[in-house]
Amino acid sequence: MHLRNLLQQQNKHWDEGFKKYVPRDIFPQVFKALTTSRVVLALMGVRRAGKSVLVFQLINGLLDKGIPSENIFYLNFEDPFFVKNSASVELLDSLFREYLSLKRPEGDKYVFLDEVQNVPSWEQWIRTKYDTCEDLRITITGSNARLLSSELATKLTGRTLSFEIFPFNFREYLLFKGQPHFSGETLRETYLSNLKEAPIILGLFEQYLVEGGFPEALASNDAEIRLRYLRDYIRAVIYTDIVPRFDFRSAEELEKLAYYLLTNLGNKYSYRSLARNVGITDTSAKEYVSALALSYLFFEVEKYSFKFKNRVRAAKRPYVIDPGLRSLFYSKPFDDVGKLVENAVFLHFIRGNEVNYLEEDGVDIDFLVTRPERTFYPVSVSYTDLLSEREYGVAEVSSLGLFSSLKEQLKTGLLLTRNVFDDSSEDFLTVPVWVLLLTPRSEI
Repeated sequence: MHLRNLLQQQNKHWDEGFKKYVPRDIFPQVFKALTTSRVVLALMGVRRAGKSVLVFQLINGLLDKGIPSENIFYLNFEDPFFVKNSASVELLDSLFREYLSLKRPEGDKYVFLDEVQNVPSWEQWIRTKYDTCEDLRITITGSNARLLSSELATKLTGRTLSFEIFPFNFREYLLFKGQPHFSGETLRETYLSNLKEAPIILGLFEQYLVEGGFPEALASNDAEIRLRYLRDYIRAVIYTDIVPRFDFRSAEELEKLAYYLLTNLGNKYSYRSLARNVGITDTSAKEYVSALALSYLFFEVEKYSFKFKNRVRAAKRPYVIDPGLRSLFYSKPFDDVGKLVENAVFLHFIRGNEVNYLEEDGVDIDFLVTRPERTFYPVSVSYTDLLSEREYGVAEVSSLGLFSSLKEQLKTGLLLTRNVFDDSSEDFLTVPVWVLLLTPRSEI
């Protein structure tokens, strides 16, 4: 294929914009950075979470803003052309020069390089262009296991701003399903504004827990096809992203550990207990979990403590990037719905916050959420409408000696239920999980 033909094929916006997609919550933040700063934007996350589609939305946004289509350059390095012709910096540079010759853009140029990790030494090309061409605005995407933030910091020192892209959250899932809903500025406003639609929204939330938020999986209405997609997805992350990146000898052991974690979401573990249950060494267990976390397939949640060594030594709790993956092992996923809900709540809070669990002096809290401004929110998940006294441990956090010097930073706790709302207590709020997930994270 001639280089010019490839450019025309990939840059569909030169003739017409990309089609409309489900709006992503992170879009305004990324678009603002794209249009107001000159740093290299890095969109990172697990494969198939929607990074490429977000790039298409950014391109549409630029076109809507009046940016000429010829000032936008896009390449996807997972195109078969780059497999056949061995993607290289030289080929990338040839394509970019061909683009400049073909379109002759004037003014700022926006460059989007999709799955750039497939180009050996890609960072050299970007660093050179960034340092020598002030009119370039560069955005790259990549899977975390092969484009780590730590590596970006080394390869493009001081030149990058990273954004983590997740599968659909519940609000985006509702948009995908075409379900009307209202996202208020407060929990109360969200709850009251959705009372009429609440039974439908609650039903769709429980459906979301089973189906998950991977856009391609949701494209099929056939449950068996979705499960096959999710099963193939896990294997792709393990065998294509993680094993080559970390040079593991036994992909089978890694896969076995991943499946074990999937069936034990939210349950405490040590590396020794993992090794014993999976049949591997303690060292392998630690290395495998670290790789799964770096790939964004799983998250490790540590116990909260002021002392770093206590956090490291304490048992961890695992959560997965998408609740739908849990369905691979349960013909009746709602036999353990509490863990699915817990996982969805974790995914809500981990975006932009630090999340730990809390066990202190008999008080056991699912999550202690620490905001960037160092305020703390204790959160308990109890997916029922029949609450007992033991469910109100979230109200006891303020009495712990651990927070004796942080009273002003410790905020009102959240008790998350299936469909009970009560904000009459001064110590905590009782809120349906679906209300929390539909309320902007800026409030909590």
